[in-house]
Amino acid sequence: HPEKSITIHDGIDLNRFAHAKKSNNLRKEFNLTDDTLIIANVAALAPHKDYFTFLNTVKALQGKLKAKFFIIGEGELRLQIEKKIEELGLANEVIMTGFRKDLIDIFPEIDILLFTSETEGFGSTILDAFACSVPVVATEAGGIREIVQHKINGLLAPVKDANALAKNVLELVSDKILRETLTA
Repeated sequence: HPEKSITIHDGIDLNRFAHAKKSNNLRKEFNLTDDTLIIANVAALAPHKDYFTFLNTVKALQGKLKAKFFIIGEGELRLQIEKKIEELGLANEVIMTGFRKDLIDIFPEIDILLFTSETEGFGSTILDAFACSVPVVATEAGGIREIVQHKINGLLAPVKDANALAKNVLELVSDKILRETLTA
């Protein structure tokens, strides 16, 4: 009965990020040079966030750009993710920070949000990235398609397609005008 249904839109409080500015907390804490890209996912370490596709994307990008890949979050899959990092030989590329309370300071420092969910009700992390002018590469999972429009405000790839995600990351890295257009 569509006549009995209403849509309740979700969102974030943009005032949280009103004074957000690049703090360089991650660069200082993890000894990164200014020319090292920070590509991150900020999400619980839960099955539906599909960090295994995130890691497969990192593997596809290995040696193609100067970057560190951050997993910012905590959860039940931590040990399995750590094991996969070792299996793929990504220990030098991937940094797991665990849960952070300084996300408002960290977001402006991220060069690309790489959001690889397999299923997603909404993906409010993407809105946090938008609020901080961070370009987004994401999967087409669930509600993500409602907030990310391919080549309008982010880049989308099919769910579990690490090669397409890697291609999108490389396109963003090499095309400054595209990055500026997406974040505008």
